[in-house]
Amino acid sequence: MSNEMLEDAILYNNMTNSDTSKYQFSKEYKYNEQIKSHLKNIKTFQITQAYILLLTLFRYKEIIGERKVRNIINRIEKFHFAYSSIAKLQ
Repeated sequence: MSNEMLEDAILYNNMTNSDTSKYQFSKEYKYNEQIKSHLKNIKTFQITQAYILLLTLFRYKEIIGERKVRNIINRIEKFHFAYSSIAKLQ
């Protein structure tokens, strides 16, 4: 239990830290760069609700599959862009 909490804390820190270049979210380089870009954009929206879902996605990425994880993160980013930037909703 405490190991999972520590792993989640490290992952959360890497997701929210502006310098995620040292952390590998994916086994494939191109997915890493795309995921880091999506996370950076999500952070700019200053919406924290997405991080709960993101933690769960990264925790189960081997089961879900890295491509699906990347696609879901992309959709989260697009949703938050439309919801907070275009619609100006909180």
